[in-house]
Amino acid sequence: MIKKIISRFDIISERVSFDTKKEDNRRKREEIERERRVMRKAICKAYGIEGEERVDVFPKDDGEEFLRQEIGLEDGIELPPEGCDVAALVGYQKLALMIIGGGIAPVSKRKKAWSWKMAEDYVIRIRSEINNLP
Repeated sequence: MIKKIISRFDIISERVSFDTKKEDNRRKREEIERERRVMRKAICKAYGIEGEERVDVFPKDDGEEFLRQEIGLEDGIELPPEGCDVAALVGYQKLALMIIGGGIAPVSKRKKAWSWKMAEDYVIRIRSEINNLP
């Protein structure tokens, strides 16, 4: 039995590697989908639509300041205009701003940072799924 395993080690190793990559990709897709659902719900909370109560919504200036801090801008450095636009698109909702901040300045080195354009496109795609947005 051991000889058989040793003789097929390359095939088995390749199969394990393939299955591991497949599982990693599945987990990444699930994480992306979960984050998308959370963002959708956060945007609904910002506007009090689709059965969501309006919660954790900042006034404009506070929301922009919160996002500025989330991405780690030092005191005295303003949020770029694109960041202000994205903050407005999510209705200054706290969790949505945290997700955007995590995309722009990810904590994990394994996660690729978003550009402001990528963040804006992400939010616009999600907003397009939601009815009755102002």
